[in-house]
Amino acid sequence: QLDVSETKAHVGLVQYSSSVKQEFPLGRYNNKKDLKDAVKKMAYMERGTMTGQALRYLTDSSFAPAGGARPGVAKVGIVFTDGRSQDYIGDAAKKAKEQGFKMFAVGV
Repeated sequence: QLDVSETKAHVGLVQYSSSVKQEFPLGRYNNKKDLKDAVKKMAYMERGTMTGQALRYLTDSSFAPAGGARPGVAKVGIVFTDGRSQDYIGDAAKKAKEQGFKMFAVGV
């Protein structure tokens, strides 16, 4: 159970294919209903699986203080992917690990 609120869990969403698109930043939605509605309105991006590029966006933008990250709060990334990455992920994954990210991958 994820407790989404202004003082609890903040959720952001980044979609990727051959490019990266931030759907919404951390903390934009402070309740589950608004969060679910935003996800339902997303348009699916096609063509490409640039997972390394998406991971770099997470470490450099989404989880930066300017992106809504809060000091002392866990950084958790869940990557949904439809296949093998078409770019190199090693450096981006290493940086995420060094920054203390907890990463999960889900194949769809």
